[in-house]
Amino acid sequence: MKKTREESIAEAKKEEVVEIYEELLKKIWDRIVFTLGAVTMAALLRRVIKKTVVSFSFIEELTVSNDGLNFSRLKEKIGIRDKKMIRNGFEELILNFFDLLAELTGDTIVDKLFKKEMLEEVKK
Repeated sequence: MKKTREESIAEAKKEEVVEIYEELLKKIWDRIVFTLGAVTMAALLRRVIKKTVVSFSFIEELTVSNDGLNFSRLKEKIGIRDKKMIRNGFEELILNFFDLLAELTGDTIVDKLFKKEMLEEVKK
């Protein structure tokens, strides 16, 4: 069955949302991995994914290794999801990650991450 123009646009917008969150999560990984190490980061992300899957099952398609997150499977299967659900799922994943980091480090890493981000914004 041939896609309509509207369906094609909607599909492209979903892919764009996924790509934005993929880039954001890669930046978060790159910033924190030097402090915590790849094995610890991978373990934390697996735990956060497991928690987020309860509300957003599509997040289960993310795979984690010591190199970071892999979005390949998720991108293949994202077509049936609503754009708002995709955004909400990634927001929940990121919030769960920061909550876990704050619990484990007493806000030390989360504060450091946001302070550096704010300083970069001010410099622009």
